[in-house]
Parts: sequence; structure tokens; C-alpha cells
Amino acid sequence: MSAPRSNTVMPLGRVLPAWLRAALPGITAAYTLLLVCATHYPRPQEILGAGPGVPSDKTMHVVAYFLLAGLAAATFAARGSWTVSRVAGLAAGLVVFAAVDEATQPFFSRFADRLDWVADCAGVALGIGAVAVVVMAVTRRARDGGERT
Repeated sequence: MSAPRSNTVMPLGRVLPAWLRAALPGITAAYTLLLVCATHYPRPQEILGAGPGVPSDKTMHVVAYFLLAGLAAATFAARGSWTVSRVAGLAAGLVVFAAVDEATQPFFSRFADRLDWVADCAGVALGIGAVAVVVMAVTRRARDGGERT
């Protein structure tokens, strides 16, 4: 007989070490600040360089927002805040954050590009999706009593 389902799933907090649960909000905040500074730096080529070994601009946008969304979603999951409505709110908030991030770049001699925002949104979806897969796996394992099937 299976356990009754609820709106929440087992938080990752039960499987993560206590130090990581405690550190996740700070890591997420620090990464967010780093991302804002990086996306508003007037001459990014000075930091990133140029040439064949440098990923494309869109790839960097996807990866940057994948990491941001993954950290934010992991923070939610570790705190037991993983519900459909809260995760949808997180996704919406990150999409708005990405839009504001793009829209404010011209104030720093950067170019705002709608396709950069689309790449940011793809990163958000992928980051939250990756954490969702982990949450589902942890929840299933806990529900099944830790046994492999």
C-alpha cells in the first residue's frame, strides 16, 4: 500500500548535510550578486577573453541562469518549500529578474538583447527541472523505504 500523497514532497534537507542546508541561501545570494556584477560589467571581453575556446554568449546565459535557478531551487527544496505553487513562483521571479537584468544593462554601456533573456529563461527552466528530477528521485527512494526496485 502506498503512502497518501500531499502537495509537498520530502525536502532535500533530510538528505543534505546540515552545513550545506545552512550554506545554500548564502551561496545563492553570493552567486546572484556575482551574476549581477558580471552581467553589468561594461567590457566583459576583458574578463572572458575572445576566441575559439570561449563559449557563445547565449551558452553563457543559459549556464549562468541554470546555476542561479538550480541554487535557488535547491535552497527551496532543502528548506521543505517544494510545492508546485512555490516553485512556479520561483520560476516567475527568476524570469522577471532576468528581464530586469537585461533591461538595466544599457545603463552600464551594455546592450540589452531579448534573445539573451530567452536564453536566461531556458537556463531557469533547466535549472529548476534538474532539481525537480533530484527531488522526485529522493522522494521516491524515501517512499519506497530506500529499497531499489
